[in-house]
Amino acid sequence: MRVLDIFHNLIINLIIYRKKLTKGMKVMKGHPETIRKINRRNIVEMVRQYAPLSRTDLARRVGLSLPSVSRIIDDLIAERIILETGKGRSSGGRKPTLLEFNPRYCFAFGVDVARETTLVLTDFSGTIVEHVTLPTSAAYGPQQVAEVVGRQIERIREKHDLPPERIVGVGIATPGFLFKATQAIEDSPFMGWEKSDVVNLFSSFLPYPVSIDNIARASAIAEVLYGWGREFGSFFYFYTDWGTGGGVVYRRRIVRGAHRACGEVGHITIDPQGILCYCGNRGCLEQYTSTVAILRMLRKKRGGEVNFDILLNGYAQRDEVTIAVLKQAGFFLGKGVANVINLLNPPAVVIGGELGRCFPEYVEEAMTSARENIFSLVAQDTPIVVSSLGKKEVVLAMAQSVLDHHLEKLI
Repeated sequence: MRVLDIFHNLIINLIIYRKKLTKGMKVMKGHPETIRKINRRNIVEMVRQYAPLSRTDLARRVGLSLPSVSRIIDDLIAERIILETGKGRSSGGRKPTLLEFNPRYCFAFGVDVARETTLVLTDFSGTIVEHVTLPTSAAYGPQQVAEVVGRQIERIREKHDLPPERIVGVGIATPGFLFKATQAIEDSPFMGWEKSDVVNLFSSFLPYPVSIDNIARASAIAEVLYGWGREFGSFFYFYTDWGTGGGVVYRRRIVRGAHRACGEVGHITIDPQGILCYCGNRGCLEQYTSTVAILRMLRKKRGGEVNFDILLNGYAQRDEVTIAVLKQAGFFLGKGVANVINLLNPPAVVIGGELGRCFPEYVEEAMTSARENIFSLVAQDTPIVVSSLGKKEVVLAMAQSVLDHHLEKLI
């Protein structure tokens, strides 16, 4: 009898729970539409990555019925996002119609402002339509750079006879903007960027949506898309170029922080009594590890004017002073790498930028220095790898970010 009572109570509770659950489901009016949007997004991504595909192949890959896939595909064809491009091989019946992403549905520009300005136009599939390099550097200041970029973008658009409405945006990587600076910045290639609202500035010269990121985070995005991100879903990216910066990547997404300022590793202090930085502090990591810092150290040791080409030439000739300066800078970079590993314990650290690409001894010294300064014995095995990506991948990543954002709005 006792067992029957327990069973009876259990059945009653299940009935009550089912009623509550059913009642809750009735208020989820948007639920089918949400599922449809998810299915639509999955179908678009599958075509984007694996085209050409037939409807049957697509249904199998996304795990939906053929009628469900066909209804969504019909809508996407009507919107010109997907195209029917021909016939595939038959396994006995009629040849299947193949589907592909429409590359000319829209276009985006990517821009990288560094020692020179690199610019690409890409179609909706991310394929480069045009790639140009301009002599305009960050040292020209944001106003002049924005004017030059605006003129070049319009020249390229007109050259390819693209209606303005087909351009969905411009993604721009800059040295940074709206950051702390003192009068010392007058000796820096970043003068003018510290007080510039670059989003509004570039928007005043461009009739398209503008998105801005600093070059370190833009390079980290490129690494996710085209580099070590294929092996590591999460990592810390060190950007080593005219400045030193960083980007935190978690599960293939950039971590920006509460005020979109995450990753400013170039301004961690490694010597409170050290070199005065343009930010007003002393001993910032950037003042020991960047191209500007290396050229300053070379100038001090050798005298005379020194530029990046002279640095490259000295390295190619295995000049002892040049190698020693690069190793010294790498030693300090290793301190920064160790600090990041001690603080964040990332799955990997990627060293990128022009210094990382061009000077192996700089990176090797950084790796040695980092291993010596990592506290945890287990964390000493953290992979420290070198990026092989260049400026082309950075501007492609900026354009791709624009396209991804537009695609999310479409689907």
